[in-house]
Amino acid sequence: MLRECHRVLKPGRLLVGYVTHTPPGLAEEGLARAGDLGPSFIEGSEDPRAQAEGVGFEVVEMLDVTARFRETALAWLVGLKEREQDLREELGDEDYEHELEQKGCIVEGIDAGVLRR
Repeated sequence: MLRECHRVLKPGRLLVGYVTHTPPGLAEEGLARAGDLGPSFIEGSEDPRAQAEGVGFEVVEMLDVTARFRETALAWLVGLKEREQDLREELGDEDYEHELEQKGCIVEGIDAGVLRR
């Protein structure tokens, strides 16, 4: 996808994005844990800078917003719990539990040092 973005982007234009990834040099055990706690594709993800530069982008700025992302995930958890009854009615028990687990896993992965944003 990045390669195609680079191909169609006009010269001098800017591409902005974000990615959840693993820290560079994470051992196999950490990668496996990241795979359990993060998005389904996280285990094989490369360093975002290397990916972007590998297809020809110049990385102008890269910010680590992991701490802010953790705050957001915690806010999701609080909101899910505060609105539990309404959300269970709207989403159903299974989807509600899935969302709750997913947000909890994000926080756990950040706290364990295996997920970054």
